[in-house]
Amino acid sequence: MNNIKAVFFDFDNTIVDYVKSDIDSLRILAKSLPVKLDANAFIDIAVEQIMKFHDLVNDGKVEATNIHNYRLYNTLQYFSVEWKKEYVDIYLQHFIQSTVCFSGAEKVIEYLYGKVKLGILSNAYNSEEQKRRINNTGIARFFDDIVVCADIGAYKPSKEVFLYLVNKYGLAPNECIYIGDSEEYDIKGSREAGLYTIKMVHNPLPKNSIADFICVDFDDLYLLLAGVLSRNNVLVE
Repeated sequence: MNNIKAVFFDFDNTIVDYVKSDIDSLRILAKSLPVKLDANAFIDIAVEQIMKFHDLVNDGKVEATNIHNYRLYNTLQYFSVEWKKEYVDIYLQHFIQSTVCFSGAEKVIEYLYGKVKLGILSNAYNSEEQKRRINNTGIARFFDDIVVCADIGAYKPSKEVFLYLVNKYGLAPNECIYIGDSEEYDIKGSREAGLYTIKMVHNPLPKNSIADFICVDFDDLYLLLAGVLSRNNVLVE
């Protein structure tokens, strides 16, 4: 990777721990319900429902922005709990507030700031909600662009998504790096668009990946990017 001019990040499960925020928020919601439920069982059903929802979105059968209503309504129906719109508000209040970066993420992003173009490309369905979550982390100030796929009408792994900022800055794909956690949506999509790819894994290494590099944490990513930018003849601190 030489002459790198831009680094673009996925957000959920790359910069922030989406799974932890989601599970913690579901646990709080379960405790607020008028009936006593097994919180772990409640979380398991909610996870099943969100996976079903993603499949329905991909098939064009549901409106993407209806994710929380669909998921929580069907989860509560499973436990025979009467539906109330306020349950979404309880979930979202904690979900947004609990959005925090993985350890070391801000250090890497701050290091890159001013050296290359920086962008977030997030596959979220709700732009306003996602930008609130990004702002909550305190890292938004470092990025030249924050792009939520809902705003551009295309979703990963479409090449159009990854080329959106590449084209905006008049760059070649091989002058850009994309960093994400999903093999299917982040790595395959950005690689097919011609970008260099770095896969972030916050658990044991995957057996197979087509990513150019794999990083297990942000210390690992820092060392990799520092090496790349030093070859770029960019001042390395």
